[in-house]
Amino acid sequence: MDPKTGAIIAMSGKPDFNPNDFKKTEIKNFLNPILNSQYEPGSAMKPFTVSAALDLGLVEPHTKNNYPSSITIGSYTISNVADKSYPDADIVSILDNSINTGATWL
Repeated sequence: MDPKTGAIIAMSGKPDFNPNDFKKTEIKNFLNPILNSQYEPGSAMKPFTVSAALDLGLVEPHTKNNYPSSITIGSYTISNVADKSYPDADIVSILDNSINTGATWL
């Protein structure tokens, strides 16, 4: 991706297929997984959320809070893996343990 314009310069994905022998290819392999597959970016986004909160001075790395196993906001429920709660955990723990409710709190 061109960082100045956002234009896609190159893209590749697997599984792929041999265009010279496409008759042996499963139909699903004709789809571009980069464009056609859903991706849940939750864990990949946590570092951005944490760094923004730190950069804005809203928290310090060892700021503590209680993170429940789930949080409901409107009709959406955000849960931690295995419905685990994290009492008295710090900001670093949000990244160490991938705490969804901690990122939501931030």
